[in-house]
Parts: sequence; structure tokens; C-alpha cells
Amino acid sequence: MAMRSFYNEIRALKVRDLPARLKPMFTIDSLKNAGKSGLDSYHAKASTSRASAEARWWPLILIGSAQMHW
Repeated sequence: MAMRSFYNEIRALKVRDLPARLKPMFTIDSLKNAGKSGLDSYHAKASTSRASAEARWWPLILIGSAQMHW
């Protein structure tokens, strides 16, 4: 989806305007910030999915531990 929006942005540009549009996107600082934000969103999704997985398995863990004590 991001690639499609990027393509739609540059599709409308003239060839002579394209380097001026792309150069700021590919600076070292810009790439570092993009990588950092991507990793932050990845970790945020991973922590929420881990919490939801624990919430789903918690009753089964209780049942399993109750059966082991019998």
C-alpha cells in the first residue's frame, strides 16, 4: 500500500522535478527516522499481540494446572 501511494506521487511529476522530490527522502537522517519508526510500530504491534495471546491462553493454563494437581 505504501509503494502504491509512493508510485502515485511520483507518477504525476515531470522527469526534471523527480530528483528534487526524491533526494530528501533518501538522506541518511530520513532513512534512519523511517527505520526507527518502522521498528517502533513493529514492537508496538508485537507487544499487543503478545498480550492478546496471553489473554487467550490464560484460561487453558489454569485448567491445565488444575488437572495436574489432581
